[in-house]
Amino acid sequence: MKNKSKMTVIYCGPALSNHSMEISDLAPALLAFSEIIKKTGVILGADREKIAVSVSGSFKSGSFGFDVEVSQKLIEQAALFFSDKNLIEDILK
Repeated sequence: MKNKSKMTVIYCGPALSNHSMEISDLAPALLAFSEIIKKTGVILGADREKIAVSVSGSFKSGSFGFDVEVSQKLIEQAALFFSDKNLIEDILK
């Protein structure tokens, strides 16, 4: 059985009042977030190929937001590790 964890990411401000964002700004952030999740899973002993990170849209006035869903058996443990700033810095190196 897969565990799933969901979070909402919202970029907001006057520049996003039309609910649009440059792909060249958003794509690197999404790719980096996915990489952090997958590297954390590997550190926790998971098979990298079994971790799925997906997004779905969620828009409010003056913002650009999306939901992120991560599926993996060890995701609950990964969520605990994300509270450790030093671990995140080590993963990004």
